[in-house]
Amino acid sequence: MLGSKIQRVLVTVAMAGAASILPVAAAAPAQASIIDCQNYLHYKGYRVGPKVTHACGYSVDWQFTFCVAELVHAGVRQNDAMTACNLA
Repeated sequence: MLGSKIQRVLVTVAMAGAASILPVAAAAPAQASIIDCQNYLHYKGYRVGPKVTHACGYSVDWQFTFCVAELVHAGVRQNDAMTACNLA
């Protein structure tokens, strides 16, 4: 009986720990890809301001077109915008 209570407590603690770590682990790759997009454009000589940061934030596959359009509107050449958005 005592072993069963300890086991339930350990399972509860493990599940709570996993629940707190999962959102952080899931969000980390998205942030890294936005930074990759920004770094690529910076490397290519573009000013990385609010417009570029906003455009690089379109990181879902179906938002690729929005990312490219926003970057082109901000003055980025289309080929560079497409490469940057692939990184986002």
